[in-house]
Amino acid sequence: MAIIKKVKDFFKKDTPKDMSNKHITKMDNNSVNDQAMPVENFSGVLEYITADIHRIIRLTSYLKNELTDIFGKHNARYRGEFFYYVWNLEFDGDTFCIFTANGKGTTFNIHANREENKSEKCINFLRKMDELLITINKDEK
Repeated sequence: MAIIKKVKDFFKKDTPKDMSNKHITKMDNNSVNDQAMPVENFSGVLEYITADIHRIIRLTSYLKNELTDIFGKHNARYRGEFFYYVWNLEFDGDTFCIFTANGKGTTFNIHANREENKSEKCINFLRKMDELLITINKDEK
């Protein structure tokens, strides 16, 4: 329960101007859209992820336990090349899907067209996720 309180407290603290009043919320949607686009396809997103080796590890490793601590039980399971746990999340008016699988790692997808420029929104989403993961990992120590 202390972890849930920490996450709630995290959302209450001041955040950078570009992310103020923007929260990640779990959606009540059990469908899996495997056609959603990986966030790395937008310019600048891959550079953001790879700019810090610790961020790469936090965001791309197997995160089932951490995501369960933050958002609760996964929305769905998806059997592709691996057996994925899927969370459907809403952030700033867009839907993101997080796929995580043991032995594969984690990918972040967004429901968007290639023509749309979602770079800034994807980076803000990943920044918020990274902050949440840091908060959760501090509680485990």
